[in-house]
Amino acid sequence: MKFFFTLFAVLMLYISASAQSSGTLKGKLIDSTAKQSLKDASISILDAKDSTVEVFSLAKTDGSFELKSISFGKYILQISFQGYEARFQKVEFSKTSPTLDLGDVYLKVASGDIAGVTVKASPVQIKGDTTEMNAASFKTKPNATAEDLFKKLPGVEVSKDGTVKAQGQNVTRVLVD
Repeated sequence: MKFFFTLFAVLMLYISASAQSSGTLKGKLIDSTAKQSLKDASISILDAKDSTVEVFSLAKTDGSFELKSISFGKYILQISFQGYEARFQKVEFSKTSPTLDLGDVYLKVASGDIAGVTVKASPVQIKGDTTEMNAASFKTKPNATAEDLFKKLPGVEVSKDGTVKAQGQNVTRVLVD
């Protein structure tokens, strides 16, 4: 009987010790500008030594998250969401601090600086039964003739006798602006 009591006591100590050997991380993700919750943002616990993912989760509909069963040790918390700046934070879980409640975590909208944007008009526009082609969009040699330009236009053919066909049909009139 004494043996079973000792075995039971050791088993209870083991279960108690193993239950306390992992940490929990919780918080709520919020847009710093709109003050709205961010659902489906990814929360990762990365090993501080080699950045391998130890625990991963997605934020719930209300932006809250809770990661459990995190082994004691030092980690890097990574929070990321498309369109927002990623957040990195060092965290540590131990017997003295097994639970870390971050409360409200605010993510900033990512601001992408673009060096320069060039907007080009479409070289060909179709308006009803009229097709407009921007001559500046087609490269020709200096002092080129209109015939040289027509030969470069998509769907336009110029025969040896000077007849112009577009989409297989004779062109009877060309307007030049």
